Amino acid sequence: MEAVGEEKSEPFKEDKPPQLSIRLIELSDVSNDIEPWNAAYLPIDILLIVESDFGLSSCLSFMYQTFETCNKELGLVYFGHMGNASYEMKLKVALMKCSKAAATPVGSSTMVIKAVKILRPKAVFFVGTCVGLSSEKVNLGDVVIPSRLTAAAGCKVLASPRLGDLARDAIDRWIAPLENPDALEVKVHCDGDILKQSVTMEYTLGNLHELYPEAIAVDTESEGVSLEVYDDIIEWVIVKGVNSYFNQTQSPTSEWMSFASTMAASIVASTLKDPVVFMKWPHLDNEELRSISEDRRRVMKEFRRLSVATQRKIEDWRSFSKVIQREMEDCTSISEDIQREMKEFKLISEDSPRKVEGGNLRAIFVMFGLKCIENEVLHSGGRLNWAKE
Repeated sequence: MEAVGEEKSEPFKEDKPPQLSIRLIELSDVSNDIEPWNAAYLPIDILLIVESDFGLSSCLSFMYQTFETCNKELGLVYFGHMGNASYEMKLKVALMKCSKAAATPVGSSTMVIKAVKILRPKAVFFVGTCVGLSSEKVNLGDVVIPSRLTAAAGCKVLASPRLGDLARDAIDRWIAPLENPDALEVKVHCDGDILKQSVTMEYTLGNLHELYPEAIAVDTESEGVSLEVYDDIIEWVIVKGVNSYFNQTQSPTSEWMSFASTMAASIVASTLKDPVVFMKWPHLDNEELRSISEDRRRVMKEFRRLSVATQRKIEDWRSFSKVIQREMEDCTSISEDIQREMKEFKLISEDSPRKVEGGNLRAIFVMFGLKCIENEVLHSGGRLNWAKE
C-alpha cells in the first residue's frame, strides 16, 4: 500500500487553491456536549477572535483537547491548548466567533471587550481573511500581518509591536501546510497596512493607491474591531489570509475562504509553538482595565470624529479639484481654438497683399470679426491699421 506522503497531489489550478497537508476539523467534529462554564480554565493565555465558520474550522484544526462551553455574556466559547510542550506547559487558548456587525450589542467590538474582561488573556489574535488590493502587492493565499490598521483618513491604529514582532519571527520557521510544497508559494506580508472596509466605500482602486500608498489589503471581517483603547495593557495583532482581490467582481469562493483562513491560523499556531515565550507575559488585570478613564475613551471618540471630518475635507477637495480640472480643460480647448484662428488669420494676412483686392480684404476682416476703417486705412510701408469690431 502506498504511503500517504507518497501520493501524487492534484496539480494546482488558479481557480482553486492547492491541497492542504492537514485535515481541517469541521464544526460537526466537535463534541455536541456543551460543558458547564466552570469547566473553563481561567484566566486563559491566548484569545483567538474569528468572524466566520471558516475561521472557526481553521483555528480548531490547530488546537488540542478542545471542548465547547457557554457563557451568558459571551455565548459559545471553545477552549483548548496550543504549543509544543507538555500538557502542563501548553498555552490555554479560547476561541470565539463574533458577529461582523461591530456596532450592535453582540457585535465584534462589544464582544471582544467583554471577552478580554472575563477571560483575561495575555494576548489577542484576530484571525481570518482579507481582500488584497491588487495582485501586484499580494497573491491569493498570502498572509497579511499589518503593523497598522487604517480606520479613516488620518486615523491609523498601531497593532502591538511586541506580539507583531513575535509573529514575524515565527515566519522564519513556518512552513505552509501544503500537500505539495511546490504547488504555491505562500508569502507573509509584514510591511504593509490594512484598511477597514468602511474606508474603501465609494473609492476606486486608483483612489485607494493614491490615498493609502502603504496599504496592501482590506479587512472585510473585523469592521470596528481593535483594542487600541487598551493597547498599553494587552497585546493584540491581526493575522489575515488573502481570499480575493478588491476589484474582483465575484465573491470569493468557499475553497479560497477556507484556504486563506487556514494559512492565517497556521501562522498563529507557529507563533504559539513555544509556550515559554509567553510564560512571563501578564494576564489582563481587570483593575488596570477599569482604571482607564472615560476621558481617554472620549478622546479616542473625538479623534475618530476629527478623522472622519478630515476624510470629508479630502473628499470635498477632490471634488473641487475635479471642477478646477474641468475648467482648465475648457480653457485649454478655448486657447486651442483661438490659436487655430490666429494661425488661419496669419496665413490669410500673409497671402492677402498678393491675391486679394481691397473689397475682398475687407470681407476677410469682417469674417474674423474686424472692421476695416476705410478712412483710417494707411498703406504705409506695406502695413494696414485696423480696429476690432
